[in-house]
Order: sequence, then structure tokens, then C-alpha cells
Amino acid sequence: MGGVPFWQDAGIFLVSLSGRGVPGLSAPGYPIYHLLGRPFVVAYQTLFPAHPYPLAVHTFSAIWASLAAAL
Repeated sequence: MGGVPFWQDAGIFLVSLSGRGVPGLSAPGYPIYHLLGRPFVVAYQTLFPAHPYPLAVHTFSAIWASLAAAL
């Protein structure tokens, strides 16, 4: 997990959660990711203003990936 875009579609997630949106690229399940991700990123940036924006998005993804792995 880092502060820069990494791997294939991480850039798409970064742009879509920033509020600029990526119309037409949302597969099933991604709208839920966006609805939950935007408030998380805003809260993360409020709590940790010195951290870079990509780190907030990657932290959100890591939390949900670990929860999915736990199932």
C-alpha cells in the first residue's frame, strides 16, 4: 500500500473517488465501492491531512480486501 497509483485499474479508482468520476467504466459492484469510498476518503483526509490522497484510497481498498479474505 503506497501513496502513488499502482497496478492496473488503481488510477481509475483514484479518479472516480476524487469526485471527477469515470463514466461508463463501472462494472457491477463498483457503484457500491464508490458510494462507500467517497465518505471514507473524506473522513480519512480530515483525520490525516498530511497523508497523500492515494494512500486514503488504497487504505479503503485494503480494509475491504481484508474483510473479504476473512469471509
